Amino acid sequence: MEVYVQNASFLIRNNIDWHMVRPSDAEAVVVIRFNPNGTFMAAKVEEHSGNPTFDVALESAVRRSIPMLPPPPMPPDASAPLSIPMRFRVQR
Repeated sequence: MEVYVQNASFLIRNNIDWHMVRPSDAEAVVVIRFNPNGTFMAAKVEEHSGNPTFDVALESAVRRSIPMLPPPPMPPDASAPLSIPMRFRVQR
């Protein structure tokens, strides 16, 4: 799971338009959801940073990152959606 989070975070981070982000100590959480058979359901900012420009840039980056990478292998008895949280910080 850790490798998946690193790869998906890298993909999203590379799609952030850092030119529009004001420097701050902002942090936000994106959650990616897959249904039990591994099909992508949604990816969105679940915890906003309080820095509006960062939140907008992160939301845009998430949209540009769809389709998401395939999820890590699902357990054979999975019956609930898989939710994968990822934390992002302003990098200046």
